[in-house]
Amino acid sequence: MDDIIQLDRTLFQFLNGIHNGFFDVIMYWLSNRFIWIPLYAFFIFLLFKKYQKKAFFALIGIALMITATDQTCNFFKHSVKRFRPCQERAQLTPPARTLENTHCGSYGFFSAHAANSFAIAIFMSGLLAPFFKRIHWLLIPWAAAIAYSRIYLGVHYPLDVICGTLCGIIYGWLFFKFTIRFLH
Repeated sequence: MDDIIQLDRTLFQFLNGIHNGFFDVIMYWLSNRFIWIPLYAFFIFLLFKKYQKKAFFALIGIALMITATDQTCNFFKHSVKRFRPCQERAQLTPPARTLENTHCGSYGFFSAHAANSFAIAIFMSGLLAPFFKRIHWLLIPWAAAIAYSRIYLGVHYPLDVICGTLCGIIYGWLFFKFTIRFLH
């Protein structure tokens, strides 16, 4: 296990060390959940346009899915208690690079940003694929960019992001399968 943690730290230091002023701004905003409100509103618009009144089932599915991913992430964060890289600056050589305005909580295993963004990407890809055949070509890179931004900002190790991504994919698929039964 120590080898895996060391590999995770080494990979983090490589990925976190790739910085420039342009991407500092981009990654900060990618990680900001409030910037995506217009996109989420657009998703809701599309759901009602395509599924009409039955779209309420999709909204319930989304609410339950996000609750499930958040609670799962919180359970693991408080059970595993792995500190975030920004909390372990002294143990990392070179230290984690973080942006000044970036919030650094205590525990990071695993990333709720990665879990939620991938859950939404998988869920919405499934629901909108009958109408927009290649929507996953937009949503999966969107989720991956948000997940990577967490490493870039110094608040998650790669393993945190990978596990969050897997959690999001699983929950997104499960809740899509559950919700689609109510829409047809």
